[in-house]
Amino acid sequence: MPSDTPEIQPTAPEPASDPLTDSTTDTYLTTPDATLGDICDRLPQTGVVADDTPIGDIIDYFNNYPTQAGVVVDCRDAGHLLISREQLFQSLAQNFALEVFNKRSAHEYLRVNGQRHATLQLPARTPITVAISHALAREEALRYEPLLIQHEVFGLVLADIRFLVDYQRTQLTETLRIIEDHHQLAEHNADHDLLTGLANRHAMLRKLAEAVTTPNPQRPITALLLMDFTHFKLVNESLGHEVGDVLLIQIAERLEDAVRRFRQSQPQTTVCTARQGGDEFGILIAHLDDDQPARELAQTIIEVMQPPFELRQREVHSTPVIGLSSTAISGADPSLVLRDADTALAAALRSINTPCVVFEPQLRERAVERIRLETDLREAVARDQLHAAYQPILNAESGQILGFEALCRWDHPQLGAVPAPRFIPIAEQAGLIGAIGQAILDQAIQHTAHCRQRFPDNDLFVSVNISLRQLLCPDFVEQVLDRLHAHSLPPHALVLELSESTLIEHRDETNPSVQRLHDAGVRLAMDSFGGSNPALTQLHTLPLDIVKIDRQLVAQLDGLSPYAAVVDALVNVAKRLDMTVAMKCIESPAQIVQAQAIGCDLLQGYHLAQPTTPEKIVTAIEHGDLHPALR
Repeated sequence: MPSDTPEIQPTAPEPASDPLTDSTTDTYLTTPDATLGDICDRLPQTGVVADDTPIGDIIDYFNNYPTQAGVVVDCRDAGHLLISREQLFQSLAQNFALEVFNKRSAHEYLRVNGQRHATLQLPARTPITVAISHALAREEALRYEPLLIQHEVFGLVLADIRFLVDYQRTQLTETLRIIEDHHQLAEHNADHDLLTGLANRHAMLRKLAEAVTTPNPQRPITALLLMDFTHFKLVNESLGHEVGDVLLIQIAERLEDAVRRFRQSQPQTTVCTARQGGDEFGILIAHLDDDQPARELAQTIIEVMQPPFELRQREVHSTPVIGLSSTAISGADPSLVLRDADTALAAALRSINTPCVVFEPQLRERAVERIRLETDLREAVARDQLHAAYQPILNAESGQILGFEALCRWDHPQLGAVPAPRFIPIAEQAGLIGAIGQAILDQAIQHTAHCRQRFPDNDLFVSVNISLRQLLCPDFVEQVLDRLHAHSLPPHALVLELSESTLIEHRDETNPSVQRLHDAGVRLAMDSFGGSNPALTQLHTLPLDIVKIDRQLVAQLDGLSPYAAVVDALVNVAKRLDMTVAMKCIESPAQIVQAQAIGCDLLQGYHLAQPTTPEKIVTAIEHGDLHPALR
């Protein structure tokens, strides 16, 4: 430092405990009545500068002694200003606890404002008091609290700390606005599903509690609809989660459309539409006289979901299954309303022809029984307690046993024989149908191979029902072919029965496996043929060998039923396509007569032969047992 310049004298550090100082920053503006001694006594490693110390020397001092905390300058009318070069650009940021004013932003401010108000560019040899005097001598509009900044572009600059604070305040205001926007967005997201924009489960349950615990005296009923949508999991598994998300968005749009219609007819109600998670949605309706409007809304939802959804140039059907409960039945307890809606939804999922179930107390008892049955079923699967029973399939003309259908049976240790319609839906919903189906398929292939060895001239076959979930397994075709090879069973001796839904509604997903099985020689059958128009219009495009007439049509074939003409037409269509026609569920002699008259090839049903054990099947084939009507 030049010898003609007063030396900057450091003072001993002392703890900062006076309001004149702030230990979180190295830049201080003191009160006007504070003395220079007050400041120096309370600040660590400060230096005192004389009035005529050049501002360049102050910078040199800090360059030579970077550990010095700061220097106190007597700014006279402007009060005392403590400057720390090392921490100058961090102080305001520290005070606000946000890095919104730092060296970069200060430089940016000077770059923009350096040629106009509130800044002075001064030579390095300008005494500090002269520099301050220059600042204070400016007109009132340009007067400022001086702050010394060394800038690489403008050199040594006196800047107005007020303008820097204003610049920072603008940034801070914008930051606070952004924080507020984020806060509002966070509050919105806490109550809404991000994918569909509907309310989420948390918001719906809160509104349910409010509606149930503080009802409207004039309209006290609150209803809750919970719904699942068919085929959503299959869309995810086969077309991908992105397509599944598109399906959920379209479902939400249709739900909101149904709710808009409902509000027009029921303007006094309060409605909350929510996505619970996955493919489960909910609609809460408050301020009802009774639950009849809620039932009508459920029907509207079913109707608006009927048209197919367009997903990447594919048409996909996804229909709702709805469970409905209300305080009129469940009482003024939100947890019971929710539980009962869940119970009703589960009952609707188990039902074949009832897409909406309204809760009633008996459903709760059935739900408890179902839970017990599912637990027992899981144990039965783990212990291989399910087995195949075999129902003969007869030649319609001769009555000869040509094959048999493998049907799953469960002998419960306490309940005895559990009917398949009772436990198969449970297996499907519990995710057990794949394991059960595979076990029955294994038993059927093994038993048929044994029968063909015993009766090599009969060319026997076995028919096995295959679920959609099984068919969609990536290695299903390989598993089937491997088991056929392991038991030396020719592929044509196995008939896999597939539902119309599997073959038509899920054609894009299932066709590769279906085609591979067909090409390998495995015969394929459509179950319940004739039950709907799509099966008729697309039959010629499917690689089928056998069609089984729908049981509802078979049930009408008694006496001179007009349904005979319908079945006759179906048989003719199938035969023109070189398909074998089977009629199952034969329950009367009249049905046998009608089946023979219209040219069915195969017959099956309880009137002809009941499902039985493998041993009895062998005996029946060995003795040539025939039904009297077919002799």
